[in-house]
Amino acid sequence: MNTLYKPFLSRAERPNGLFVLFLITLMMLVLTTISFGQSNPTAYALSGGSYTFTSWASSSTSSTYPSNMYLHTHYTVDPTLSTSASCNWTSIYSFSSKSRISGQCINGISFVNRVTNL
Repeated sequence: MNTLYKPFLSRAERPNGLFVLFLITLMMLVLTTISFGQSNPTAYALSGGSYTFTSWASSSTSSTYPSNMYLHTHYTVDPTLSTSASCNWTSIYSFSSKSRISGQCINGISFVNRVTNL
């Protein structure tokens, strides 16, 4: 018999069922965390007054958003005007190059698209 090829694992070589379940659960948690879906913000109740967006700082923490807003992006290298956003912006707001969403303090938010990552 060829000892280099073993079509079945012996009982001692098989992974523990609990370990396999742990790995599957871990993979599901990771995939859920890095999913590429969009979130929808809680709507601002205009019955309580007008909505005012006053500023967004470039020092704002990644994966945070202005009140009642989410910022969406996509993974298309060279998008057209008809390219739809497909995921939440989860990066920092202070990139100085590449495609980005930047906090501009009292001037709001800027959106810059670049074909390269420079």
